[in-house]
Amino acid sequence: RGRIFSDAYFSESLSGILDVAAKMDYRVALEFADEEFRTGAKPRQLFRQSRIEGLLAIGALTTDSYLAELAEAGLPIVLVNTLMKGVPSVTADNIEGTVAVVHHLASLGHRSIGYIRGLQITTPGIQRDEGFRRGLHLMGLPFNENLMAHGDFSEESGYHAIDEFARRHVMPKAIFAANDLMAIGAARRLKEMNYLIGYDVALVGGDDAPLARYVEPPLTTLRQSMYDLGAAAARMLLEWLRTGEKPEQNEILHTELIIRQSCGAYLAMPKKAAAATSH
Repeated sequence: RGRIFSDAYFSESLSGILDVAAKMDYRVALEFADEEFRTGAKPRQLFRQSRIEGLLAIGALTTDSYLAELAEAGLPIVLVNTLMKGVPSVTADNIEGTVAVVHHLASLGHRSIGYIRGLQITTPGIQRDEGFRRGLHLMGLPFNENLMAHGDFSEESGYHAIDEFARRHVMPKAIFAANDLMAIGAARRLKEMNYLIGYDVALVGGDDAPLARYVEPPLTTLRQSMYDLGAAAARMLLEWLRTGEKPEQNEILHTELIIRQSCGAYLAMPKKAAAATSH
């Protein structure tokens, strides 16, 4: 539970929800979707007892069937950065964003790009996989299973992913980690192995967590604004409650590639141009 407040993925999206709710004079009750909540009767009880009018789910797993069941029963539910058939949602454009990451690394001359994947029971994990493969295809690069390591979005899994590459004797010259925490873990292990980030290995993360710009070197990353995702989902749900009309489709928010020093792009750029593109 502590991770909810320390992880920017959750805290930023919750901030967006709270700000929109306050402006619309709604109160937000926070529930932790632990195993008991997901498998028990509590969600339905909250609706039945009129303690809540609608539900916003942050970071739901694609296997969370209780959400689909609640939605099927006609209850107002909107998902934040998760896709589930029949349930309205707001997601980031993870696929095209990841294509942009691969294009950027390929444009720097990298032909063998490593990938640290995230949980495959999450929409960002699934979509960033798809975007990575699509990006390779568009750049005319082959997909190599040996250049893909398995992570779970935690810093430690990024750290151990580098050992996974090392055991295969295929240390990539460029690596995309599907979120910033895994990229930070990967950077920690690479430094222990005496690799220079941005020189020996180009490294890119995902999400643009607040910490990303303060690590050394600052992390190039695929920005998705969790605040905006939370705020957009809250607006969607409150409009549903106001009109009684269920939203028709998923809303997709733009992602942005933020170029900093960890990918090595600045090494070939004039100083003035590098300063102009830093974030």
